[in-house]
Amino acid sequence: MNWLPLAQALSPNPLTRAIARAGQRDQSDHPADCMIVLGSKVNAHDEPGPALQARVQRAEALWRAGRAPAIIMTGGPEANHQVESLGERREAESDHIPADRLWVDTTSRTTWENLEKARDIMTANHWKSCLICTAPFHEPRSLAMARELGLTAYAAPVLDGPEVKDPTYLQRALARESLAVIKYGWQRLVRETLNRPATPKTPG
Repeated sequence: MNWLPLAQALSPNPLTRAIARAGQRDQSDHPADCMIVLGSKVNAHDEPGPALQARVQRAEALWRAGRAPAIIMTGGPEANHQVESLGERREAESDHIPADRLWVDTTSRTTWENLEKARDIMTANHWKSCLICTAPFHEPRSLAMARELGLTAYAAPVLDGPEVKDPTYLQRALARESLAVIKYGWQRLVRETLNRPATPKTPG
């Protein structure tokens, strides 16, 4: 069961309700130049955890549906030294996605860096538009960051992944994301007020 609609209806926090509502917006019917898979946990064998596996599978399904011809895998090393994007690529290759349709970023550690490194890959390939594959509660902030970085970005949330099927986990994730949205909004306001360009170290 997807608990996100119930979280939207019952949360006493208006920001949490807004995130839950916006996170259910699916724009994956838009053709794009590529999909971007945002990083998440991998295990000690470089295998994606359930949440990351669901993101990869979402991108694979969109690729097979012809929504975009390429997939960018993002995410650098974790504390256990395993690299998120390499686990993503192995997962996609094991599902018979051609290697020449996969691009990887192996250094980014935050959502902002995921998207900045993806932008660099897109620029090198003359791509302009992307579908962002991530958890629904993570999608609104990711879209805002991508658009601040100058990308034409569309939401492709994982609406049936494990992150929305566990109500306890979802409640904690929405609380964390609410704080992350506030942090990002404040930092963006400061940048715009001071007329400073976005830098990779600014948002978390």
